[in-house]
Amino acid sequence: MFRACLEKLVESKQRAADGEEVIQAVVEASEESGLPAELVEKVEEAVPAESDAYVPDADLVTEFATLLIDLVRMEEWEAEVLARRLVARARYFFTVERKRQNVLGEGFEDLVHLLALEIARIPAVRMKVRQKADLLPGFKRQSSRERIESPDFAIIEDDRTVLLASVKWSLRQDRQKQLSDELDCFVELLSQEAFPEYVLITNEYDPGRLINTAGLARRDEKIDCIYHINLDLLQAALSDHPKVVDVRKLMDSKQLRSLEDMLDDWGLRFH
Repeated sequence: MFRACLEKLVESKQRAADGEEVIQAVVEASEESGLPAELVEKVEEAVPAESDAYVPDADLVTEFATLLIDLVRMEEWEAEVLARRLVARARYFFTVERKRQNVLGEGFEDLVHLLALEIARIPAVRMKVRQKADLLPGFKRQSSRERIESPDFAIIEDDRTVLLASVKWSLRQDRQKQLSDELDCFVELLSQEAFPEYVLITNEYDPGRLINTAGLARRDEKIDCIYHINLDLLQAALSDHPKVVDVRKLMDSKQLRSLEDMLDDWGLRFH
C-alpha cells in the first residue's frame, strides 16, 4: 500500500515537473505529512543515523529506495536516506501511540453489537455503544478521574444500567491493564445500588491470559463471565496443554462460556 502511494505521488508530480522538482515534492510529502510535530521528532530520534545500523522493514526501505532511484533519478545514498524516513514515519504513525486504527477490534465490536440486536433481539434503545460511563444511568457519582472509561456497550433498564460489556479480540498485557482500569473506573462512578453484570467477550486462546482475566477484581467487583467466540475450538486447541484443567474449571463454574450461551442468556433476559 505504501509503495503504491509513493508511486502515485511520483507519477503525479512527473506530469508537471521533472528532476529536482520531483525530488522536492517527495521530500515535502515526507516533511509535511500532517503528523504532529512531537511525533515527527520522536521518529527522527528513533531512526538510526549510522549506515550499518539495523533497519526496520528493510525490504520496504529497499523497494522505496529503488523506486526513487528509477523514477526520480536520486543518488543511491540520497534515496536510501529518504526511503528510511518515509518507512519509519509510516510505521510510527500506524503502530505507536494509538495512531493505527484498530480495524479488527472495532469490527469485532460491531459484529457482537449486531448479533445482540438481530439474534438476541435486544431493543436498540436499550443498548448504549461506546458511551462514557458517567453518561450511563447509575454511574453519576462525582469523580476526579482525568479519564472516564467507556464500555464497548451497555444494556440499560429504566434508570439503571444492568450490563456492561467489554469486547476484546485478544487479551495481550495492555488489554488486561485496560480491563483493570475500566473496572476500577466503573466501580468508582457507581451511584446505583447494585453493580451491573460485567462481561468480557473475546477470541483469546492463551489459557494463562484467560485465567488471569477471570480473576481480575477491583473493590470486591469482578468480571462475571467471559464469553468466548469459539469455545469448542478453544478446548480442542488446549487439549494437551498443562493448563487445560484450569480452563475447564472456569467452564464448569460458568465463568467461561460460549458466544451461543451469551446470545441465549441475553435473549431471555433483555428481549
